Amino acid sequence: MPVPVSRVRLPQSADDFRLPPLLHDDVAFLVSRNGTLGAYSTDLKQMLWSYTCEAGWGSSQVWKGHVLTTPSRGVLSILDVSTGNEVERQDVGELTLTYSAVVGDLVITPLAYPNIGAWHLLKKEFVWTATSGWELSFLTADEDVLIVAEEAECVCLSTQDGRERWRHSVAEEGRHTLALHGERTGATLGHAVIGHGIAYLPVTGGLLLALDTATGALRWQYRTQSPNVRNFTLAADRPELYLLTENRLTVLHAVTGNVLRDYAVQGLKHAAGDGPYSPISLSRDAVWTVDAEGSLLSINRDNARVMQRLQYGVRVNEPLTIGQRSILMLNALGGVMVTESR
Repeated sequence: MPVPVSRVRLPQSADDFRLPPLLHDDVAFLVSRNGTLGAYSTDLKQMLWSYTCEAGWGSSQVWKGHVLTTPSRGVLSILDVSTGNEVERQDVGELTLTYSAVVGDLVITPLAYPNIGAWHLLKKEFVWTATSGWELSFLTADEDVLIVAEEAECVCLSTQDGRERWRHSVAEEGRHTLALHGERTGATLGHAVIGHGIAYLPVTGGLLLALDTATGALRWQYRTQSPNVRNFTLAADRPELYLLTENRLTVLHAVTGNVLRDYAVQGLKHAAGDGPYSPISLSRDAVWTVDAEGSLLSINRDNARVMQRLQYGVRVNEPLTIGQRSILMLNALGGVMVTESR
């Protein structure tokens, strides 16, 4: 069974964080609403360093032993991950780290709609721009491909030069009927997840599509009873995809789409597809989420038994940040909770 966890830190009255924690080694990076980017010990009991950004800015990502952050509009700062000292400052125009993907030395970022661009951190310039009707969700990329969810299409671009490789329409596959609005054409439901040469894309009508990243061909599809399929993730240690829907945990083979395990999860009263659970995260043995009542749930990956429930009482809308021994959770009020393996 997974090692149980204990409360290490409850939200503090002074907490006013804006973005989920970013973990790197034994350091947690958090951005306050006032713009302060802080580096903390993973239990948040010690601030290691801080860096001042303008309010509403400060989104960060880790790159080659450095922290990338945008302290103000049009500026990218490269900080030493250990000290917070600014190593370099670049003028980057419309670049944002909020929805961006860092791949190698490229920051692939949304620009003024409907454009996307790739900023080269060493050349200090945009090496390509492309036109795309991207939706307001995360860009997903690896060294080869960039997957963009448009309203009714999934588009694949080359990571290296931005050229379009293929696009896949979901207008018919995701066609569905709503009680108040009748039949509607299909649409994407957020960003794709990439792994095993496949882009996993949630679509209206309770559909999860697996598209070949090389060709755009449909490898497999899985339809649930839930109208929205948003809460899924890939395992890092085996070819499995975990999907939490209405009181069910379904495990699919990531390459073939075959159902490996499908369980009713006891004690869950709300439909995950409708949003009351935080996005699921995986540790070695457990699926983690926070339900609508603010309870942290540990669900066994192999048999879907709820092994631990810690009540916090505040909703968590963002993904949990899971480290080797710690789990950090940003709640809806801007507070951060920390639990740790015993």
